[in-house]
Amino acid sequence: MACLDEPWRKQILRDLKERDNNQYDVFAQLIRSYNHFFDCSESYRAMNIRLEVEMNRLKHSCGDGTSLSSPQSMVSSSASSSQEAELLQLKEKLRQCRNELLEAYRSQQQATVQVNELNNTIKVKNQEASSLTAKLKVLEKKCEDLTEEKANMEQNLHDLDATNLLLRDELTALQIAYSSLESTYNKVNKENTQLINELVERKKEIAEFLDREMENDRKLRSKKMKEQLEKATKVNIEGPLLSPHEKVCLSSMIPKNPLHAQEVHDNEVMCVAWNANCKMFATGGVDRKVKLWEISGGKYEARGTLMGCNAGVTSVIFEPEVGHVVVAFHRIGSDEAITLDFLRSTLTGHSGYVLSAKFMMDSNRVVSGGKDGILKLWDLKSITCIKSFFVGSMCTDLVTLDSSTFISGHFDNLVRFWDIKSDSPKELKSVEMSDKITSLDLSPDRKHLLVSTKDNAIHLIDVRKTAIVNNFQAPGFLTHNCNKAVFSPDGNFIGAGSLNGGIFIWDVNENKLNSTAKGHTDAVYAVAWSPNGRNFISCGKNKSVVSWTDI
Repeated sequence: MACLDEPWRKQILRDLKERDNNQYDVFAQLIRSYNHFFDCSESYRAMNIRLEVEMNRLKHSCGDGTSLSSPQSMVSSSASSSQEAELLQLKEKLRQCRNELLEAYRSQQQATVQVNELNNTIKVKNQEASSLTAKLKVLEKKCEDLTEEKANMEQNLHDLDATNLLLRDELTALQIAYSSLESTYNKVNKENTQLINELVERKKEIAEFLDREMENDRKLRSKKMKEQLEKATKVNIEGPLLSPHEKVCLSSMIPKNPLHAQEVHDNEVMCVAWNANCKMFATGGVDRKVKLWEISGGKYEARGTLMGCNAGVTSVIFEPEVGHVVVAFHRIGSDEAITLDFLRSTLTGHSGYVLSAKFMMDSNRVVSGGKDGILKLWDLKSITCIKSFFVGSMCTDLVTLDSSTFISGHFDNLVRFWDIKSDSPKELKSVEMSDKITSLDLSPDRKHLLVSTKDNAIHLIDVRKTAIVNNFQAPGFLTHNCNKAVFSPDGNFIGAGSLNGGIFIWDVNENKLNSTAKGHTDAVYAVAWSPNGRNFISCGKNKSVVSWTDI
């Protein structure tokens, strides 16, 4: 540190010496002149005193001479004249001395002024010197700090150089390891490709084997079902036979109390649907099965199980003329069309869960929708998708209005009306609801649409006006994502299940709650009247189907 500070100290000493030399050369002559004038003034003051003493002496001697006798003054007149001449000379000399003294006083005064100014200048210079000294100390302190910081930075730089060298070594090692791993990866990837190809071949073989097994199983189940159906047709039915016209509902029963409850699936029962003859209904569950049941006296017996779904069934419906069943389930990319006795076809094309599938009025086409936000129209003869309707919102349910129009309910709170006659898919109208839509159902006269929403409400829409004409709510009625509300076959009542296990029935004509009933211990997912209105069943989370009586 001393070595670093030495140039600064020498530089400051040189500056101070140079400043002293410059200031001394400027004021030295003035100080010498001032000292000379001061010495002259002192000598003139002493000379003036001597001259005043001499003058007084001469005056005194002249005063004494006037008191002499005239003869004596006559004798000394010549001496007096010479004295007067000498006195005049002395006076002249005295006057000159006074002038010189006065001039010396003036010079002294000017020198005093200059000395004062020089003193002030010296004070200012001293202050400047003090300020410079203080700045010098500050700069020395700053220099010390900078020197210390420089030392720290040099140390940091040394550490960074060491770290950089270490990182370079690690990078080299990692590059070598990466090259080795890349070579290993390429080798493993090649082996993986070979294994995948082998696995694909094995899966093909397994799939062919499973297809053969399923075909054998289907034949066995078909044979067994035919035998059961033959036995069922031989059973004598007591009571009067129903005419074909008796499936037209004149009045619907109002469920009051549970008549029979039976566990029908291994897990939650998601949907239920009646066939046209009112003697058989189908159920679909999370256990990936569709089961057929025959009802008699409020009780029901299994008449078959339809297999082929690989995930939970979300929708099931009978085709009214030939008895086909269409099933939608949570398999990614497919919805299934199934007949009563064997798996007929698989329709593949959706990229997400299929939540609803319904027959069009001509029974040769099916419309489906689900989580991928795309509605698809399928031709059952060619087993192909003939039209797609991109919506962008998850479809929760569908109903078909006629052979060319269907209605869809979506997660974005909109009910959309679609026309399939045009070459390009066309949305006719839409109605915005109060919340997410959980189910749709058409009235028997196809003039009104029933919409269940997530906000614990059921709405009635006039199809011709495409406007909401009524709303149904009740204390304790709680909807959920799987909630389904339906019309009664005569169109006079609305039925729906609740999250708390209750059954709620509303009177459409009087716009009020007609009745409530409790027969489930958990959430009710779906309810259904038989086409003749004489039977009412419900299903839900507790794996059971409950039949109801109106007494």
